[in-house]
Amino acid sequence: MGERTRSMIGTMDGVSTVRVYSANPKTADGYNTLIFRRTIDRTLKKLSWASTVDATNNPLPEDVVLSDERLEYTRGQKKRLIEFLVGRLRRQYGVVENDDFGRFHLQRIFAKEVQRHALATRREYVAALSARQVAERMVHLVAAPNEELNSVNGIRHFEYGLAKVRIGTDLYLVMGIVGIKLGSAPYYDQHVVAKFKADSEASSIQGHMRIGESAFERVYDNRFRMILQGVELYYQKMVKYAV
Repeated sequence: MGERTRSMIGTMDGVSTVRVYSANPKTADGYNTLIFRRTIDRTLKKLSWASTVDATNNPLPEDVVLSDERLEYTRGQKKRLIEFLVGRLRRQYGVVENDDFGRFHLQRIFAKEVQRHALATRREYVAALSARQVAERMVHLVAAPNEELNSVNGIRHFEYGLAKVRIGTDLYLVMGIVGIKLGSAPYYDQHVVAKFKADSEASSIQGHMRIGESAFERVYDNRFRMILQGVELYYQKMVKYAV
């Protein structure tokens, strides 16, 4: 991403804008706006060239079983998980430099988000321990205004990036999120969102240059579903203009 494109982060400007149904009761009309700040093909090519974060050997707490299915933890297990995870995340706080996003902060608010969203599965938990690497390597994909009509935290825009993360023999996409807050530095959040099918790990990105839900065997995050919908609408729009 060049300096001109990066300067559009946090604004309403972009290469293409599409409206997608978000099924979010916080929105006025049930729709949300996705802003593509460069062509998706260029983004996916850059993602295919980007190095993969290897989170395979990230440590896990003792005496707590983590799987890739949603689990209910006892109060004691959850407490141990949070203490272990937050202690590890604290070492990653600070300013992050990213080729697409520029400078933003990985700070305590990220740890709080991980506590809320990424304690249920092993893949999310392990990937979170590589947060700084994900933040540094992710490639900008799309932006969206804050969904909340009356935001209490001052967030104006969210900027979404993608990074590849390996856990064991599986390759995942991680969605990194940069919040643009009025009057303060941009900050980082993260979700593990999708796992590539084993037979399309490379081709889904490096060959076809289009991401749709068919490229994944399972999608774990509703916001990523919305982005996939936006990508499909983006291509429909490009085809329409080309005719």
